Amino acid sequence: MKNHWLVLVKNDDLANFARDLPRILGREALIVGYNLVFAPRDTATAVSQFLRSLPSAIAKRRETRSWKTASPAQIRRWLVPQSHPS
Repeated sequence: MKNHWLVLVKNDDLANFARDLPRILGREALIVGYNLVFAPRDTATAVSQFLRSLPSAIAKRRETRSWKTASPAQIRRWLVPQSHPS
């Protein structure tokens, strides 16, 4: 969980994140809920480690975003299948 959240923080663009927020929250709620039932100690550890790693992840995000050459819309077009009109 911790690594997945750090990947989102470091790599997802705010516009794309906001667009996908309902799906992200739904998925993460299911994962956290499952883990709280079956591995509560590991879940608490993951959340704690994520919060400790968050400042470093944000700093790394700022660094990598300064190199960006593609817009969030371009990246989304590369990664998300587009529906074709019938």
